[in-house]
Amino acid sequence: MRERQKQSDIQIIPSWTGLSTYIICGQTVLKVAPSEEDGFRTPAPYTYLKTRDLKERSVKKRRSCLLGLAALLLSCSLLIRYATLRADNLSSMRRVSALETEYLDLKRKNDERLQSLTRDVDLNEIEKRAFRLGMRYPYSEQFTYYTPVRSQDYVTQLRRLP
Repeated sequence: MRERQKQSDIQIIPSWTGLSTYIICGQTVLKVAPSEEDGFRTPAPYTYLKTRDLKERSVKKRRSCLLGLAALLLSCSLLIRYATLRADNLSSMRRVSALETEYLDLKRKNDERLQSLTRDVDLNEIEKRAFRLGMRYPYSEQFTYYTPVRSQDYVTQLRRLP
């Protein structure tokens, strides 16, 4: 068992600043903080600096908190904007797909109608009958070329041609 240390084993050593005292007890060194009973008081500028540092720290913490909150709000707003743009893009793609499907369906119906109209018509037979009735190919002087006034693909006939 441990025996109590004797008073002679304890050494008290004041620090060179005079602000605290060290007690050596065997292999243990204890630092004893000065008390007001010893006549020691913390100087006023030290407490002022300490409170000013605390205020500055709290201001810095507030600023960093506000910056973090602003960054969070900005990222949330960007995320919401991205989600709405993505949804708009998806709906546009669906609308384009529906229009393409409708276009292909109309084209297929138009091709079927054209085939049903041209299937029963024999152009060679019509040409033979027309030649029997007196039709001839036109001569080169019988051709009349017109240049359109506007950039249109057709010409409207307003009077008889010469």
